[in-house]
Amino acid sequence: MNRNDWRKPGPSLVLAAGILAGTLAADLAGDQAWLAGPLTLALAVAAADALYNRLRGRPARPARAGLLLAGIVVAIGAIAARIDPGSGPALITTLGMAAWVALPLRPANRCLRTQSK
Repeated sequence: MNRNDWRKPGPSLVLAAGILAGTLAADLAGDQAWLAGPLTLALAVAAADALYNRLRGRPARPARAGLLLAGIVVAIGAIAARIDPGSGPALITTLGMAAWVALPLRPANRCLRTQSK
């Protein structure tokens, strides 16, 4: 077992903590701060993507896809909170699970392409 094997679940743990914190923020904020949960989750999505990139040897910043996913989380949270303000905790959990599935599905290394034609 490699010494760096403990780092591999890092992005998933960051996203799991973001789901818990976002759900708690949405539950505690209630109807007053309807963007607290989605913003917390979007921050966790961007942080998990930055950590994912750092572990792959790329610059430690979120990719465009990760930032787009974070923006979509905030937009969906804003739309859903305007329609039903009480749906925050369930919405954060569902969006977090969707982001959890979507983040690691990117190619491992986009720079490598086959040169043979």
